[in-house]
Amino acid sequence: MSISITSDQILNIKPVVIKLVHLRAYEGPCREGKNEQLTREYDEKMGAEELARLKTKLPTLYGDKINILGPVIIPRFDDFIMTSEHFKVLEEDLAKTDIFLVSGHLCQYGATQIAHRFKKPVGVPNCCLSTDVCAYLRYSGLEGYGFIDFEYAGETFHLLRAKKASRTPASSTF
Repeated sequence: MSISITSDQILNIKPVVIKLVHLRAYEGPCREGKNEQLTREYDEKMGAEELARLKTKLPTLYGDKINILGPVIIPRFDDFIMTSEHFKVLEEDLAKTDIFLVSGHLCQYGATQIAHRFKKPVGVPNCCLSTDVCAYLRYSGLEGYGFIDFEYAGETFHLLRAKKASRTPASSTF
């Protein structure tokens, strides 16, 4: 077994947008608006736009030693129930994924469920939302990282590359 050289190690990040989608038109504590802005279609459109922004933005942020796997969106409806069906979109890249980068409005529950289901680290770039995710995951014996924003996450990703190189053979993930 050979030891990977840190400078050769690639960290694979799987971006996940958890998008709250309201099934009916109403205002509440997490949204306000008029007419079209209160529809399910509008919520889905906003989620698709957020996903498109991430697909454009993330590859430019972290350098060539950080590989961005295809970002996905997981709709979370206003019944706040998440089942195994929600997480199937993550299985395709699971073997390659080193860390899930989970964002979106009210993404905390989804982020903790991803960590529990897949036993992989989760990073949340949502300023103060990330603190409760990290505290819960660490208390549960799982890895969680909080970032002020996507840009700030880059420092931790480079440290995780070094951790990966020191703990695993060159072809493995941590």
